[in-house]
Amino acid sequence: MAYYLIDYENVRISGMNGFSNLTEDDKVIIFYSDNSDSLTFGLHYQLMTSSCQVEYHKVETGTKNALDFQLSSYLGYVIRENKSKSDSRFFIVSKDNGFSVLCTYWQNKDISVEIIMNLNGEKNPEPSEITESVMATPEEITEILSEIIWDNTDIDFVISSVMESHTRNEISNKLNSYFRDGTKVHEIFTSLKPFIKNLPGR
Repeated sequence: MAYYLIDYENVRISGMNGFSNLTEDDKVIIFYSDNSDSLTFGLHYQLMTSSCQVEYHKVETGTKNALDFQLSSYLGYVIRENKSKSDSRFFIVSKDNGFSVLCTYWQNKDISVEIIMNLNGEKNPEPSEITESVMATPEEITEILSEIIWDNTDIDFVISSVMESHTRNEISNKLNSYFRDGTKVHEIFTSLKPFIKNLPGR
């Protein structure tokens, strides 16, 4: 049985591509928040009529990276409950390569966990491929950000968002979700534009 833990805040509807190919031997576990709680009518119909199992988990917000922590915790629970089944497979559906540390952790325990960007099984680009599209080092980005952000934790978040994202839209979505301040996000994003002009999107 395949278990798909979906970081819906990160992948949104695009992460559900391939849902129609799932069977009763698959289970989809969707983690969402107030910032990512919308579906198309078409996807809603597929979810309601599919033979696969579907669970919804609304994330308790209030801390940074709340969804990541709760998804990671639940992954451990699912593995513990099903690791004795030889046909169990575990997937994290997200474009956030930060989850790779979980893959390494479980691999060391002889359990395979993979990160995919959608239910079609498409893999995320390697971090090196993403970084090549960003025309700056983390140090250069830090120098620019330090003029408008005072908190080092916030700076680290912006840098990781830039380095791990595939498009400018994805960066913008992450910043909006994190800062919840349109004016601040606009200021940060404007300062980043020279460094991310090679990324697709607006």
